[in-house]
Amino acid sequence: MGESGALATTRTRLALTPFLSMWGLTKMAEYSKFQQNAIRNYYDNRESLAWQRVQELITELYLSEGAKRSKYWKSLAGHLKKLGVAQTTMIT
Repeated sequence: MGESGALATTRTRLALTPFLSMWGLTKMAEYSKFQQNAIRNYYDNRESLAWQRVQELITELYLSEGAKRSKYWKSLAGHLKKLGVAQTTMIT
């Protein structure tokens, strides 16, 4: 019934092989334990990283003038949208 982890991984790789070769890739990446932990930590902390970026953009917005200011507003609105802030609460 249930497949072991290695068998499931092998089947997944075999199923993806035609697509990988189509994109010029021949082998799926195999990550070390350290790399797996780094990737996992990134995705676990994605929200706090996004909030940090919002804070940085607010600082840049305060210090900027002219065309850069509108660029920062657009970027800030995009980041807030990704974080789930309602459009009605954003003032542009």
